[in-house]
Amino acid sequence: IHIHAIGDAAVRQALDAIDEVVRRNGPRDRRPVIAHAQLVDDTDIDRFARLGVIPNMQPLWAQLDSLMTVLTIPRLGQERADRQYRIATLQRSGAALSFGSDWPVSSGAPLDGIAVAVSRRTADGEPEGGWTPQEILPVEQALSAYTAAVAAQAFAENRWGRMYPGAAADLVWLDRDPRRTAPLELPHVGVRATYLQGEPVYEAENGRAAS
Repeated sequence: IHIHAIGDAAVRQALDAIDEVVRRNGPRDRRPVIAHAQLVDDTDIDRFARLGVIPNMQPLWAQLDSLMTVLTIPRLGQERADRQYRIATLQRSGAALSFGSDWPVSSGAPLDGIAVAVSRRTADGEPEGGWTPQEILPVEQALSAYTAAVAAQAFAENRWGRMYPGAAADLVWLDRDPRRTAPLELPHVGVRATYLQGEPVYEAENGRAAS
């Protein structure tokens, strides 16, 4: 089950539908997904973990860019607007948080999304300290949400998403460690090489980082 839901009413309806499926058919390993989950009511936060629902969120959108300040906040009002993209809240609730990009609607580069997830700031560094900073996610958790969590969402955690003997060896070699890179610099981290099944499918010229 993979449902796209943005508003709090839509998220609640999606959770209600999944709850009904479980009630009628009994528990099993379904790993249902609600993509976006942009606005979640307080009373629905804990239902994700209880029902085993994966919130697949797009962290790149959790910033005060013009889409937010001009299009969204005036329609939601400030109080509800400040409850958007509750990434850290959902993660702390025990929900199996995963990240996506919604490409081609927006950038498909995971590091663009991670930069916002760990700062809640625009590329210009606004606002100081981050928008709704209580929702800032540690970089290790953001990396996991884009890798191991997505593999688990796809029932493929025994093959993808982590590096260990016997795994698929689909991986990206970056020119620096994102865990030790300033958040606003993350989109500028270069890709040295990418591999599928352990074989290189892209290598930056002269072994240097792509700019």
